[in-house]
Amino acid sequence: MKAEKILASEQLSDEDLEKVVGGGAEELADDSRFLNVLLGGNVIDRWGSGFAIQHISEIKNAWDKVGVTLKVGTSTANVGREGTKTNYTTSYFIGSQEITQSQARKHAMKFIGKILDITDWQW
Repeated sequence: MKAEKILASEQLSDEDLEKVVGGGAEELADDSRFLNVLLGGNVIDRWGSGFAIQHISEIKNAWDKVGVTLKVGTSTANVGREGTKTNYTTSYFIGSQEITQSQARKHAMKFIGKILDITDWQW
């Protein structure tokens, strides 16, 4: 059976799709905002996507405090006259098990014992 036929019959769950398209500077910025609120603002600052990539080590350390390992990968793409662009990918792990960002957040909230709504950190 050709790959196209197999893929045509497959549907990705939201969590599977998140693994495919997740990542980037904006996701790191979301992590900094979420962890800032969850951890009470004294462990990590809040950064926008333009600054989050400069603070990857702080974001990783904050995830470590709640039992999640963040791995950040990079790749470079040629964007014509503009030169090259660095793309960032994020992967989350509990032990050796890869999880989605959503699962990482749920784990972190359970770990800390504090439930947040997206409106608590997205403002």
